[in-house]
Amino acid sequence: MDIVLALAAALLFALGTVLQQRAGLEAPASGPSSGLLIQMARRPVWLIGVGADAVGFGCQAAALGIGRLAVVQPLLIASLVFALPLGVRLTGQRVRRIDVGAALLVTAALVGFLTIADPSGGRSDAPLGEWLIAGAACVAAAAPLFMLGQRGPAPRRAAFPGSRRGSSSRSRRR
Repeated sequence: MDIVLALAAALLFALGTVLQQRAGLEAPASGPSSGLLIQMARRPVWLIGVGADAVGFGCQAAALGIGRLAVVQPLLIASLVFALPLGVRLTGQRVRRIDVGAALLVTAALVGFLTIADPSGGRSDAPLGEWLIAGAACVAAAAPLFMLGQRGPAPRRAAFPGSRRGSSSRSRRR
């Protein structure tokens, strides 16, 4: 049942994303970016997409309540695969061969991971030392990316996580 709920969550996340994208494509928002959320909230398709996401989170929570994190969370990547046919149907997007190949690769990798990794029970707690090690590893990986994204051309700044801080005011002046 946990797998069914996780896949339902993935399908709902994909549906929510595609519907929100459709709302943006149908009538692009105009004006200042601060009013974007208000403009989108007036669009029923966007609200249905938000609702699909909310139900998806409920399915994910239920799946995590009865299943293992190591099984449920990887299954959510299936939302990328589900989004392809939904995008074709709901937004008229075209799917290229490379998109289909990527979807097949994601599906095969997911099946391979769940088969080979054989995720099984674990611990219900994590000692402080392990949290500190994980936190230090995250900081060690993120800090150089953040620093690299502070300067240079806009594409490079946009490519590094969390590095767009302050770039929007500079791009408006150009």
